[in-house]
Amino acid sequence: MAKAKEQPEKKEYEVGNKKPPKAHQFKPGQSGNPAGKPKGTFTLTAILREQLEKDNGKLAKELIADAIAKSREGNGAIFKIIYDRMDGVQKAELDLTSGNQPIKALIGVDIDEV
Repeated sequence: MAKAKEQPEKKEYEVGNKKPPKAHQFKPGQSGNPAGKPKGTFTLTAILREQLEKDNGKLAKELIADAIAKSREGNGAIFKIIYDRMDGVQKAELDLTSGNQPIKALIGVDIDEV
């Protein structure tokens, strides 16, 4: 007589951190925010872009000319802000080692308690 294959025990689903109960999980194809952002809603960026593109970018050109003039007068910060927005701020690499040993980071700890 052939032995029946033993079925491995099914482990019960464990509820915990980032593991919500099955009844509260999203169903396939279901959005986490079904209402979402209403259509036709404008963001500040969209409104600003629309205004800067009017009249073939006349306002944008005036603002850039003004920023260049101010930077020549000694206010280079305004030009840097605009330049950083054009191409994005370059990412700086940060080495978090000390003598080839990792630095321990204490997050959310009052420095007086250390």
